[in-house]
Amino acid sequence: MVNLRNRLVKLHAERTTLQEQEADLNKNIHDLKEENTKLRRALADSERMREALQDQMEEVLDELFSLRRATAAAGQSRTFKDFVQLRRELAQVKQENEDLKMKISSKDKSNSLPSLKGRQTQSSSTVRRLHSGKAEGTHCWDISLRK
Repeated sequence: MVNLRNRLVKLHAERTTLQEQEADLNKNIHDLKEENTKLRRALADSERMREALQDQMEEVLDELFSLRRATAAAGQSRTFKDFVQLRRELAQVKQENEDLKMKISSKDKSNSLPSLKGRQTQSSSTVRRLHSGKAEGTHCWDISLRK
């Protein structure tokens, strides 16, 4: 009987200890569930923020690409405008050159310079280019010597 009583006291003490451990474990489970809920909310908030930032990044990239296209188009447009202006200046210089040729040919033959007969070619060594800046208001002229 003493043996059973000792065993009963021992089991009763063990039961109390196990109940305390169970209560601690239940508290830990409750705390972990709360933490899990908080972390899920934080994850959802982070996902929403990530999506918003991704949308904003896409908008900024779209704007960047459109600005790059506009800049490139403006640069090409400017280049084309410069090309058109140069073509007009070239046409004007050609016309002026033709006018000067006409004036020279209409003058007396005695005042004109003698020219060599035969094959007339231009070589790169006989062509000189005189160039002065646009700020001075002068044009580029090609002066060629004939053989």
